[in-house]
Amino acid sequence: MSSSLAILTAVPCHPVFSRSIIEVVFVCNRYHFIETLLEYKEALRRAEQLFGKFEKLKSEEENLDLKTAFSLYGQTYNNQTTIENSGEVIACLCSALMRIPHIKNITILPNFDYYLDSHRYSRYFLEPNPAYNEVFILIVRVLSFTGTKI
Repeated sequence: MSSSLAILTAVPCHPVFSRSIIEVVFVCNRYHFIETLLEYKEALRRAEQLFGKFEKLKSEEENLDLKTAFSLYGQTYNNQTTIENSGEVIACLCSALMRIPHIKNITILPNFDYYLDSHRYSRYFLEPNPAYNEVFILIVRVLSFTGTKI
């Protein structure tokens, strides 16, 4: 998420690119909170059923890799939450929209695998869930703050 914000900050500051942008696409991914390694293993097992077998590892390697992956997933979730709570997303969006004079559209998209976003699978799907309502409210706030007309 922070790399996306860096791009969102850099591109509108560019004298040529900022005048060429007519649409901003916001992918509303939101990672789940997975509290325990056991829940993470269960999520992987469900994902394996949906997507096919992952490469099998030896038992020692598997445990180490699972712990590392679970730790990285937790860090990603925590980073996302920290950035959202800090107001950095709103500040970056406001700054970007004020520097893009020819914007006509803002498109809100689900995550790449939107077809799996259902109540049945959402608890076990490791990719972020679309967060349409939260993103819509965020975009409306930003448009209100900046006076951007789309």
